[in-house]
Amino acid sequence: MASVVLGFAATLGAAVLVYQHLGHQAGMNFQLPLIVYLFVSSIGTDYNILMIGRLREELRKGCSPRAAARAALSKAGPAAAAAAVILAASFGSLAISPPLGQIGFSVAIGVLTSTFVTAWLLIPALTTVLGRKALWPMSTPDPSQIVPSALHPHGAGEVLIPALATPTAASRSW
Repeated sequence: MASVVLGFAATLGAAVLVYQHLGHQAGMNFQLPLIVYLFVSSIGTDYNILMIGRLREELRKGCSPRAAARAALSKAGPAAAAAAVILAASFGSLAISPPLGQIGFSVAIGVLTSTFVTAWLLIPALTTVLGRKALWPMSTPDPSQIVPSALHPHGAGEVLIPALATPTAASRSW
């Protein structure tokens, strides 16, 4: 969530820099923060979920955090990048319209920032540095996999049930 808020703030900052400082406009469109928040936060969250989901799958396979980040970028990254470029180009085309220029430019920059800085760089880097801790609270065990201490044969506290092996096609009886 913090990365989405940072992406939103960076997008508004880029719009102010381009339009007020470089473009010498007196102000910004009053709808800009709302529209940028709606699009950039939703797209940024979607791409983060896509990347985190892939990272989590790779970590569950037993990959190291660095290998999981590399695999997540190679498997989920191209789809997110293609979608982001298409969406940014669509909104960027609004930049030639005087009443919608600020909104089109800002959403395009926000989508690209959310994709390439947050989902492609920040999330995999945090996972590489923090390992499984980066996925908190998703890194906690599944409650159905915990046996209460009263049911444990030695009464030694909660114990995780080992994951069952996935049956192969040859071992299925149906």
